[in-house]
Amino acid sequence: MKIGIIGAGFMARTHYTGWMAIGETVTGVYSPETESAEEFARDTGVTMRTSAAELIAESDVVDVCSPTFTHREYVTAAADAGKPIFCEKPLARTRDDAQEMLSAAARAGVPLGVGQVLRYFSEYAGAAETARSGELGDLAVLRFSRCSFAPANPWYRDDDKSGGVILDLMIHDLDFAQYVAGPVTRVFAAVDTAGRTPGTPGPAPHAYVILTHASGAISHVEGSWRMPKPEFSTSFEIAGSRGLLTYSSADATALTPHLGPAPGAAADGSSTPAVAVAASPVADDPYTAELRAFRDAVVAGTPPPVGGEEGLGALRLALAAIESDRTGMPVEIEEVSR
Repeated sequence: MKIGIIGAGFMARTHYTGWMAIGETVTGVYSPETESAEEFARDTGVTMRTSAAELIAESDVVDVCSPTFTHREYVTAAADAGKPIFCEKPLARTRDDAQEMLSAAARAGVPLGVGQVLRYFSEYAGAAETARSGELGDLAVLRFSRCSFAPANPWYRDDDKSGGVILDLMIHDLDFAQYVAGPVTRVFAAVDTAGRTPGTPGPAPHAYVILTHASGAISHVEGSWRMPKPEFSTSFEIAGSRGLLTYSSADATALTPHLGPAPGAAADGSSTPAVAVAASPVADDPYTAELRAFRDAVVAGTPPPVGGEEGLGALRLALAAIESDRTGMPVEIEEVSR
């Protein structure tokens, strides 16, 4: 298949590596940031397209790796053109945008996959298999932590565009908690942004989210953009009536940046990537694995393993957490999340 990538940043390079690793050909790249697209094309040898429409028209599959607030525009355009779509997490910035994206894909009858890549990390995948099998008994308390340095690109620090640390970073663990422990009925959150004026640079946020699951289990989720570069740590504990699963990147193979096919530099000129991207000790990295799973589903004509509805479910939790932090009150999930 001919793969077209929209976006030319760090995740676009990561996806390029994944597509090439599974034997597919990335034939084009488009980004409104022309300089980044030119650099991507020069480093990889793919052709830079002058518009999203041009790239979509020539592609068999469209991979959207652009900033969150642009996802709706590109996903709906690809769906209207009848092209299968893989969209980086989070699915969208708003629920209305996400609903429109799902509706466009449904009208066109095309698959829409979402990059909730945490499900493909060996440590997390193994824990999910054990917990979902019932081997741990009734799940009681789950704890997840994801602490990173702040992304370099200014749009991440604009909550109206990125959704901040909850929507951009913590959505990984919100999705995973729901995947493991089942539907969520209540969300409570608090974000520490001490000293920060909305809309201006300042201390990076550190957030806590508590999920109440329909089963009665409770998930505690921590996320932070306050780590110094290049530190990035993750951990989890999953406790059930029959046992406990634990994992910490500090006690295992280190999580390190996953680099693209050509050396890239952060915005500050250092060799540290502008966004923290975790790696796994398994031979087949999770980013490649999720793209292979999506490709195989497209070829087989089956639903993507992680589709638009699950992307919407994770988005709803993140948006509820953002609302809870704004009001200082828990948010009830109107309909049980999927």
